[in-house]
Amino acid sequence: MPECEEAFREYYRAKARGTPGRREFHAVETETIALAAELLGTSPSNVAFLSSASEALNALATSIDWKPQDQVIVSDLEFP
Repeated sequence: MPECEEAFREYYRAKARGTPGRREFHAVETETIALAAELLGTSPSNVAFLSSASEALNALATSIDWKPQDQVIVSDLEFP
């Protein structure tokens, strides 16, 4: 089995244990965020993992201080 697949299995096994597995899966998340930040040349505080692209776009859109005259252009191919 490829290493990446086994790593995901281990992560989800820890997550599936609920509270007893939290320390383990949070450690994996912390390490992964640090590695992603290093790859991107930024601080871990600037990296977040979200469940989907839709969730990420929603987080981005709600973080902007929109003004009444602001406009957003989207494709009709985008998820609503």
